[in-house]
Amino acid sequence: MTFVRGEHLSFEELPGRRSADPFGAGDAAVRVVEVTRGAPRTAHRHPHSDEYVYVVAGEGRLWVDGEWGRLAAGDLARIPRGALHATVATSPTVRLVCFFAHPDLTSNLEETDLPIGEEEE
Repeated sequence: MTFVRGEHLSFEELPGRRSADPFGAGDAAVRVVEVTRGAPRTAHRHPHSDEYVYVVAGEGRLWVDGEWGRLAAGDLARIPRGALHATVATSPTVRLVCFFAHPDLTSNLEETDLPIGEEEE
């Protein structure tokens, strides 16, 4: 059994977000992701697996292939394999735990230059 304390997470800066890999290698990939309100976002995709998202804290909007959905702490979302997507924080910060049924997120992540702004109210 492996435990990782939150204060021991090591975050890496990605376009518009911070991401930590709590477990390293395994049969699947897990990331803790933080998005700050106002951070410029671009879309990305995962070509080899769906992404499953659990919102730990905060609120945001999830953009998936041109459609918006609202997210808040306690919510779950599934993003289909290959779908362009991004999360935009509407609270000061939104913290997500993201799960991928693919062991190597590096080969399962394609960043794009497509800017994602805030949803029109």
